[in-house]
Amino acid sequence: MNSKAKPTFDVDIAVVGGGPGGLATAAAVHAACNEDVSVEVYESYKGYRLQGAGVLMQPNVQYALEAIHPKLLKKFETHSITHTGVDMFLEDGTCDVSIPTGSSGNDRELFDKYGKAPFLLGWHEIRQLLFDHLPNGIVRFNTQVTHYEEDDEGVMVHFSGRTPPRRAKLLVGADGYFSKVRSQCLDDGPPDFVGTVMWRARVPWQEGMPHPDTGPAWLFGNVRPWPLDHKTRFGMLFKIGTLDNTKDRSWCWVLSAPIELVRAAGVAFDPYAKDMKSLQGESGGADSALRNAEKVFSDFPDSIMDIVRSTDPSTVTQHGLYMRHLGHNQYSPTSAHPSTPKQGTPVKPMSKPSAVAHDDSSQGSREGKDEAWGRGCVTLLGDAAHATIPNGQGLSLAIEDAVVLAWHLQQQGVCQSALRSYEKERPPRVKAIHEKGTDSATPEDKEGLLFKPYFKPLWRQQSPQDGQSNKHCIVNFEL
Repeated sequence: MNSKAKPTFDVDIAVVGGGPGGLATAAAVHAACNEDVSVEVYESYKGYRLQGAGVLMQPNVQYALEAIHPKLLKKFETHSITHTGVDMFLEDGTCDVSIPTGSSGNDRELFDKYGKAPFLLGWHEIRQLLFDHLPNGIVRFNTQVTHYEEDDEGVMVHFSGRTPPRRAKLLVGADGYFSKVRSQCLDDGPPDFVGTVMWRARVPWQEGMPHPDTGPAWLFGNVRPWPLDHKTRFGMLFKIGTLDNTKDRSWCWVLSAPIELVRAAGVAFDPYAKDMKSLQGESGGADSALRNAEKVFSDFPDSIMDIVRSTDPSTVTQHGLYMRHLGHNQYSPTSAHPSTPKQGTPVKPMSKPSAVAHDDSSQGSREGKDEAWGRGCVTLLGDAAHATIPNGQGLSLAIEDAVVLAWHLQQQGVCQSALRSYEKERPPRVKAIHEKGTDSATPEDKEGLLFKPYFKPLWRQQSPQDGQSNKHCIVNFEL
């Protein structure tokens, strides 16, 4: 009697994207499943280099890191800093108001109640700490994914150049705003451009900046009313937590402007042109990211622009801001497997019936029914799933995603049902964070969204019975 041969796999879980979300996925799965589940992360760059600005890490992401392992959170805390306050300047350079850190009574109450407070760490440092937490060999650099082929058992991931394909049981797309995995899996178009262009850079401390140890952050622009929205032209300068090998670049500046003012300054920007989505200035020439920033903010006070003008052009990044509005996904998950594309040809929508299960009663609206983050053996995470504006919660939600996904894999095994459980659980919380935000949150929302939620520890094995695999991974403190 002939029997169907059991499929063989190179790896259990393939992760596309070696940013914080992809690295957190590998770390969370490794914590949850130990050596029983193999993971590989594919990163297109040859290695990590200093880039990005700083991230305000609220208690919710601290809980998520702690769920991966308490030692990981401790490393983040060790290298982080908190600011003494914020000085807000008008566009003419006049200091409008100074706000000491913790001046809000609510902030002090939350710290006393939960024992946690927000801290600052560089985006590059976050990525490096997650990378250092992983066993050797999990991240494969200089490995650019071009497409994948899927069948009932798994996926074959293909790469550019001569890198041979890898067969995996599951595929996780953690490849950012313009995710290739999402494009093939859902074919639902790019995220929405929110009408804002941003510049970021890392710089050393220099004379004229706030005191290197006790100085406040600076905020420039039309700072009234507060909180700022992303239709306002503003600039920020602040210190961030670093590692020993990056402490000479411990300050960040960020500039942000609406597209109308960018174009009025003579800077061309097409939010969907391939070469304009993100511009890393290398030469300092007329079209570099730094020169564009100088044009758009030429009338800002010298106290900030002297710092900008003295920045190494190769370290400046220019990019648009994009968002996916949950509950408005035009794609409905009614199919399960992709057509097999030939390299370089368009990917067509999938056509087979879906086994995706959704609880239509949980929300009473669209988001529980047609917010598709994956199908078949493929799922999405972080900005690839739910891109948002950079307020610190984009990265935080990606790490939350990783923890919740790993928990479902721990409870159900490396299978499609674990992906569907993860996809069913996450949208309500992500949508609440998107809508409530952090700067504009009421004290009640801030506590409920950022301080109360925590995550069951992945590093301590739980049986499906103890963990209640069909229940929400996030639970509330009982005080």
